[in-house]
Amino acid sequence: MAVASVNSATPTPSPANHTSQEIAPPDVAAWGVACEYGGPYQDDPHTLLLLHLDGDYGGVQGETGVASGTSFASGQFGQGVLIDATDTLTYPTTCNLNQAAGTIEFWVRPELEGDYGQIHVLFEIDYMDHAIQIVKHGGGDLRFLMRRGEELTDIGAPAGQWRAGEWHHVAATWEGPQMTLYIDGLHQANSNSATPPQILGPVFYLGSSPRGDWQANATIDEFRISDIPRLGSDQPCNRLLVADSGNHRIQAMLGFGTGFACGALAVTLLAAAIIYVLRFRSD
Repeated sequence: MAVASVNSATPTPSPANHTSQEIAPPDVAAWGVACEYGGPYQDDPHTLLLLHLDGDYGGVQGETGVASGTSFASGQFGQGVLIDATDTLTYPTTCNLNQAAGTIEFWVRPELEGDYGQIHVLFEIDYMDHAIQIVKHGGGDLRFLMRRGEELTDIGAPAGQWRAGEWHHVAATWEGPQMTLYIDGLHQANSNSATPPQILGPVFYLGSSPRGDWQANATIDEFRISDIPRLGSDQPCNRLLVADSGNHRIQAMLGFGTGFACGALAVTLLAAAIIYVLRFRSD
């Protein structure tokens, strides 16, 4: 099992202008374009499934959801779907999920507090030991798991500070051996040993397990699956953070929340910073 390190600093986003601009640490210069992860999203060539959930379960490309017991509630944008008790909501996987690369992202608002020890599934597909799962575990962590037979990769981040009635944005991305978890626009965990499923079941479950239990006890809004790794905005987004670490040593790092698309400006700045480190640092 491969478990990545996590960053526990997860701020609650403001209702508007959801970007990762706020993540540059003090005394660190930042250049480049931050990712916007708000919504509501628009359909585009990389969108496999987009659910606005504004009073109906249909996808913007004509997909049909099968709901049992669910209801609509106020959403982050318009309405969202409340999944609790014994509710289930399923969608077909055919043409809606790409094993090789993709993103699953959505807004979620917990309806309960004090649920330590309980498991709440936000997304799951599990078929013959081949699975993808996004789940809030009993210990308070938000986990992103990929299973391929006997192989399991599990990454996660603290989410115990989530409160009932507060909205949070979740994005899980993968491509080849890379998988990454974002919360509220911030990179929280990653692994370079991803084990995406080789087999997909006929449906996936939104807000419960395939057994019909472990309900999310939450409202979910603006659910989107893409066939590329991305975070919110369809435009390339990248941040370069540069700091003087002392003795004229320059440290350059890509900012959290960059997604997988690289802006030309950030690449140029990164190359320049590396050259500076190699040529001009003093011991």
